[in-house]
Amino acid sequence: MQRSVTFAPYTALDKLHVRDAMSDKIVSCARDIELHEVARIMASQRTHSVLVEPQDSESKGSEWGVISDRDLVGAYFKPHAPAWSIAAIPTATVGYNATLTRALRLMGQHNMAHLVVVDDDEQAVGVISTADIVDAMSEMSEASEDAA
Repeated sequence: MQRSVTFAPYTALDKLHVRDAMSDKIVSCARDIELHEVARIMASQRTHSVLVEPQDSESKGSEWGVISDRDLVGAYFKPHAPAWSIAAIPTATVGYNATLTRALRLMGQHNMAHLVVVDDDEQAVGVISTADIVDAMSEMSEASEDAA
């Protein structure tokens, strides 16, 4: 039996914050690591993105790079290229207190499925992806169905 899914209105995403849906597990790699190693990290950590560390350890969140699983697939024929060569640098960031609506808008503006989440000091504290937002939407829908 197929179950229909009804999403909560988009305004409901204004009630949830990035900190409620993000992953605070930062999976990262050095800038010069080869892409085949990035693929191993992604697979072993069971994640769809890896943050590429900035040159300077004191760097702000936007100076990190992001490599998604889609980026790796696109670079299949360059397994020995360095991570920085395909990473989105600088990357788009979103504050952990921002709404999920804000995160979705940023993803659309920058054509990215992953954003680096930063704290008040602009330091990276996690990652939020489109999949995280879909999970939050689904949970909201289930909660509204249960309340009905």
